[in-house]
Amino acid sequence: MMTLNSPEELNQLPLDGEILTLVRNEIIEPFGSITDATDFWRDVGTNLLLLENDDDLDALAQSDSGLAFALEYPEWSIDLPQGYQLSLSIYNDEGSGCYLICPSHLINKDNSQ
Repeated sequence: MMTLNSPEELNQLPLDGEILTLVRNEIIEPFGSITDATDFWRDVGTNLLLLENDDDLDALAQSDSGLAFALEYPEWSIDLPQGYQLSLSIYNDEGSGCYLICPSHLINKDNSQ
């Protein structure tokens, strides 16, 4: 699992350029600019988690309450190319939250048990 604490770090994600562009657009669009998005993330405590194919979802969710919340209570979710999914979970009224990028099969496997 990889954690980013600023939208300015999005290029560090080990994802295809097409996916990065879609993710960047979804994350930046509500704020109008990367500067405004970065300020908001810093001010309210927003982050992004990337789960990868070899991550143990159950173990990670047990050790990370933010991930467990993101998996359980997404506000919205969109499908991305190459079998990934992007979702957003909001923690509180101030707008603190977590974006989650995850291979869809990890979520579907978890939901089917």
